[in-house]
Amino acid sequence: AELRALTASGLVTLGSHTAHHVELPTADTETRAAELADSRAALEQLTGTTVDLFAYPSGHHDDVSETAVRAAGYRAAFTALPSVARPGDHIFQLPRLPLLRRGSAVSA
Repeated sequence: AELRALTASGLVTLGSHTAHHVELPTADTETRAAELADSRAALEQLTGTTVDLFAYPSGHHDDVSETAVRAAGYRAAFTALPSVARPGDHIFQLPRLPLLRRGSAVSA
């Protein structure tokens, strides 16, 4: 209920990250497709919203991974590169700003 309320508020956007934290570049085609679909379906079931953002597990990706993420219907994907996304960045290789409790650009 709390997750549904957060996503419905518009203040939180939830993205997918694979069902079992499988790194896409080392997964076979079937596993890659299942991981992308299953994690998305589970989050959409929990939240009642569309999940169309993705973060690569451990930030690892390659051209095959990017193609699979795009084919699975995601509109953008994030790496683990710590930075702020800017206009013109590759939409399937976006950096992200980590929100950590200590020692980060944004502290809790």
